[in-house]
Amino acid sequence: MAREVIGHLSFGIYKNFARAIRELVSNAYDAGATEVKIGLDLRSKTPKVIVRDDGKGMSINDMRKKLFRIGTVTPPTDEIDEETGRKKIGQFGIGFLSTFPYCDLLTVATKKRGEDTIVEVNVETGRFFKGDTFDITEQKVAYKKYRSDLPTEKGETIVTLEKIKPHIVNELKREHAGRPDTSIDRFEGFNKFKWSICQFAPIQYPPNQKDLLDFFTYEGRNPLRLWLDGKELFRNIPLGAEILEKGEEKFGDIRVKYVTMSPMRPVQPQEARGLQVRVRDVGIGLPTDFDVVKLKGRVLGKLNHICGEIHIIEGLVPIMIDRDSLSYTESVAKMQDFFRDRLTKLNGKLENWASEDKQIYSVLENVSDSKKIVSRLQSAGLIRYKKERLRLPKKKIALLSERLPQVMQERAQERGFEIKVEEKPSIRLPPIEVLSRERVLIIRTGHPSLKERITILGKSFDVSSDEWGYTDSVRSACKIEGHKAVFNTAHPIFDLKGLDEETTRRLVLGINLMMDEQQGKKAILTAFYQLLKELF
Repeated sequence: MAREVIGHLSFGIYKNFARAIRELVSNAYDAGATEVKIGLDLRSKTPKVIVRDDGKGMSINDMRKKLFRIGTVTPPTDEIDEETGRKKIGQFGIGFLSTFPYCDLLTVATKKRGEDTIVEVNVETGRFFKGDTFDITEQKVAYKKYRSDLPTEKGETIVTLEKIKPHIVNELKREHAGRPDTSIDRFEGFNKFKWSICQFAPIQYPPNQKDLLDFFTYEGRNPLRLWLDGKELFRNIPLGAEILEKGEEKFGDIRVKYVTMSPMRPVQPQEARGLQVRVRDVGIGLPTDFDVVKLKGRVLGKLNHICGEIHIIEGLVPIMIDRDSLSYTESVAKMQDFFRDRLTKLNGKLENWASEDKQIYSVLENVSDSKKIVSRLQSAGLIRYKKERLRLPKKKIALLSERLPQVMQERAQERGFEIKVEEKPSIRLPPIEVLSRERVLIIRTGHPSLKERITILGKSFDVSSDEWGYTDSVRSACKIEGHKAVFNTAHPIFDLKGLDEETTRRLVLGINLMMDEQQGKKAILTAFYQLLKELF
């Protein structure tokens, strides 16, 4: 073995067994493999892991030049390989080295395309450790050659990790702890390994994710197919995640395509929260929020509801040796600033949706067949958050009749629904109706259940809003016209912090009623006391 290893390589480079196996998958990807099959044999006396690919394979000279010349760098390139239709990931020459800490014997059997001979090498990995550090020295590694049964034009490489370390076997066999799978550390050992492989490997999205499959089809991306113990693996997508936005941006010399998503609840597992950066379709570290909370200086309540992917599709971005981060170039800094701002805005968007959903639930709560209406609105994507995810107040939230139709129309337009408005409907019909097949939303604006009413001090009023000039007096914040109360939304009292909109309106209306109906200070104070008791 050559002594060309990077100076600081040590036992700690690949802290995660799954990431070490990912390196073998990445090697196969660059070798033109279309399929990689991983097999775990953990029940035998000598547990082993086998990684088989149908790439171009290696000759004995290739193995001498690449396989065991550790530290030789193969830089990435923006050129697309004509044979594979891919941009190569590039290597630091530590792909096989990454597996050394996890087994006592490594066997590589490979057949190069165009040849009919298999070359097999066995490496006792324990020879290359001195304590917890690699001790790379010039050593000869024995090999043998024998005839292959494969067609000459086929290539193949089989990497076998034998005598797997006991702590790795125990981790892979670890059973479920009986707690919710909020983190991959709570997964069964096998499922944690599988999740990690799916997160980082250059594989395809699940067949049911057509939007992602279509959007992330671009020149230079040609995922391989990957199997684990006979079952094909696909990219991790949080259950129920819907696309919030997708786009393409350029930052200096790099160009990206990105998708942001949300399941409208905290993303599970928590390691999937944030945006996954990919270079050559390989995950770089875990998803990240780009320190948005730290740098924005405030807590973003819906940030943990957001996930997504960023593919760097053009431009050469240096990857740190552990493949967990990008070098901090000017282009990378611009990209991080952009997505930090996007995440902040998306958080605001989700908070607004949750607030609107809360009001919609409140308005529809006492409508006949409300559960059916809500169910259809949810199925059509016109209500995003489930009711149990929101803290609904005990009292009905003030939602002006003119605001609900506007909110529903905006949502219907986003979803491609035709909107029909009925101003004088029959009260036997529901206030909102979804015709899913026809993609039509009917809003009956004149329906009694859509009219906001406030009952205060024993009197009920229909509510509406307007804007006009105001003074410091509360009198200018509201007009009482018979059984109607019109609120002046321009009045600064509605900007008071600490009081919600409904309480503020009830307080303003109650004060105006007292001023109109009571005579003398004592009567006004008594009525005001009653008002406070009713409100609070």
